[in-house]
Amino acid sequence: MVGLEEIPVCRMCLEPVFYSICTDCLFRDLNRWLEDKAPFIAIEVMEAHDGLTHSFPDSEDNVEMCVRCRETTHNVMCPYCYIREIYHELRMIDEVTAEELLQDFNFDFEGNGYFGELPWSPIGFTHVRASHGTCETCGNDSDRLLEWGGHFMCTGCLEGEEEYWKLAHGG
Repeated sequence: MVGLEEIPVCRMCLEPVFYSICTDCLFRDLNRWLEDKAPFIAIEVMEAHDGLTHSFPDSEDNVEMCVRCRETTHNVMCPYCYIREIYHELRMIDEVTAEELLQDFNFDFEGNGYFGELPWSPIGFTHVRASHGTCETCGNDSDRLLEWGGHFMCTGCLEGEEEYWKLAHGG
């Protein structure tokens, strides 16, 4: 078919890679990060990068163009898999820096999850498509109703709801 192109596949997880960043660009970013955190291990990380990127044979039918440098590469890896492999290598070199990488890149390679650390609040209202309607609380006609707690309410009545006020005004 005309216009269809093959989608590159990550060599590690075998998932499609969309808007890919090549391993060289990822390594340059990782190197900049390491310069701030732990410049003393840069050589070991470079060796890990070289070992990882040269561990797969080139494949003519699995090619990507990097969205950053615009270079074409046969070494297709998604950022998640690349950083995960570097992270595991880094753990053997310097555990403290590996933990910082885990936190800074926030990929949750250890499977611990970060949801417990994120502030959570329920979604309390949704915008409702209504050009005209009656507020179920005050009975007034309104051009803009919102659903809150299973009831359609005007913004005037919603302002009186404490939870709505906190969500709407960041408090």
